[in-house]
Amino acid sequence: AGEEAAMSGHIVELQPITANIATPEDVWLRLELAVLFSEMPDLETPDKIHQDIIAFVQTLKLYQMEGASGIRHLRQDMNELARIRSDGKAKSVLIRAMLLE
Repeated sequence: AGEEAAMSGHIVELQPITANIATPEDVWLRLELAVLFSEMPDLETPDKIHQDIIAFVQTLKLYQMEGASGIRHLRQDMNELARIRSDGKAKSVLIRAMLLE
């Protein structure tokens, strides 16, 4: 199913995100993400999604990302941000890499 989704859409890599989370303040999160769009987005939409995700990451608390359910909720929240910003054209945010330091 994943291969079919990739073939029926356009994957756009976002610039890596490195930002501090809300608490604890000394923890940094690095994300490497891509967005699967149903059609090729304009040039501004991926940048706007990128900025929205940076702002969102800075509101996160460490406990919100713990365990499989935490990661699932993080993905759901990023998917929702991307869908809203793209007027529904973003199908999914793909997490390529995630590092907490």
